[in-house]
Amino acid sequence: MPKQKEQETRNQHGTEQRLYEVGFLVIPTVEEEKIPEKMDAVREAVEQGGGVIAAEQRPVHRTLAYPIEYVKTKKKGMFAEGYFGWVKFEAQSDSVREVKKSLEKNRDVLRFLITKVPDATHPVIPKKASPAGVSPKRSSSLRGEPTQPPREEISDEALDEAIKELVV
Repeated sequence: MPKQKEQETRNQHGTEQRLYEVGFLVIPTVEEEKIPEKMDAVREAVEQGGGVIAAEQRPVHRTLAYPIEYVKTKKKGMFAEGYFGWVKFEAQSDSVREVKKSLEKNRDVLRFLITKVPDATHPVIPKKASPAGVSPKRSSSLRGEPTQPPREEISDEALDEAIKELVV
């Protein structure tokens, strides 16, 4: 990172700002017209924690892959659907802890996950899409061997460590 950019991302205490994303599920018992209020509550948690919002997506109704048990205060239930939304924000690691505490107390948030967003030096490159109706052809060398070397296997432990670095 260029020195000038690095200095711009530090605050007065000398700690570096990072880009984070929080994905969250709002319980499906919340009325549709109250979803913007729940989004505002998440935004408020980020801002009160010292974060600066960079982007967001309003929660939309989703069917979940599996039912999730909900237990907060005296409420309990199993939900197979919810409203999923996300917020990207810049913050210090201490601020992220405050956001996490605030979301844990929110009775309408079924579940959430805060992750570090990879910086521009490690972009995610999507696979090239084939034109509609055209199936991709497998290329091979003259000897019938694949032209690309096989992918290096990664151990479960190495994969777990890589995931731990991204999850807050």
